[in-house]
Amino acid sequence: MKKKIIATLLTLTTLLSAAPVLAYPDCTDENVMALTDLGILEGDENGNFNPNQNLTRAEFSKMIAPALPGYEEIDEIESAPHLILFKDISNHWGFKYIVFCQRNGLIDGFDDDTFRPDESLTYAQTIKMCLSAIGYSGLEKDTEPWYKKWTEMAHKYGLTETEIINPNEYINRIDAAELVYKTIHMPICRIDGYTQIETEEGPVWGPTFIMMDGTNGEFQSIYTTRFAPKTEK
Repeated sequence: MKKKIIATLLTLTTLLSAAPVLAYPDCTDENVMALTDLGILEGDENGNFNPNQNLTRAEFSKMIAPALPGYEEIDEIESAPHLILFKDISNHWGFKYIVFCQRNGLIDGFDDDTFRPDESLTYAQTIKMCLSAIGYSGLEKDTEPWYKKWTEMAHKYGLTETEIINPNEYINRIDAAELVYKTIHMPICRIDGYTQIETEEGPVWGPTFIMMDGTNGEFQSIYTTRFAPKTEK
């Protein structure tokens, strides 16, 4: 799967480098123009991009989907009962993008089995989806609140220039476009092997990571749910 992700992102990066600049009456941002030329972004019925408008959960699912493996087959996703994991998306325009992102492990629904596709997306939720799309989800230990891990990673690995001050604020369309553009150009992260560290409960096995630009990632995550502690007899 990682090879498919790499191939997908390499294709997008190549296309972006050669993409002609399109224009919206209300937005001339280069990131937006490049993503529009790839068909990732589009304007409204009046041709406007609406850069300061909040981004919905469905809209971002469509925006990040091209960075995932198997995107070229997304049109094969049909509104079939066995694919409808959320009870509020079967007739939604973003159905195939939502299902595709869910099958790739990028999105979750709510406890009532809904996805709420037309609700606005927060900065923290957007950052989590971007980093998950390129394999960064296991690089750091889980934190409280949940988003702290993701905002710290975003700053550490270059997705954002600073840590997000208000992660629960809604993200607008132009800021989300910038994050997607940066995501496409970030190194892929993959599991390179496994190592053992000492914990209070005994030795625990977990993965080590490597960045695909050749930089070895530090071992930082402990998966106690997947790799049980080994106790000495």
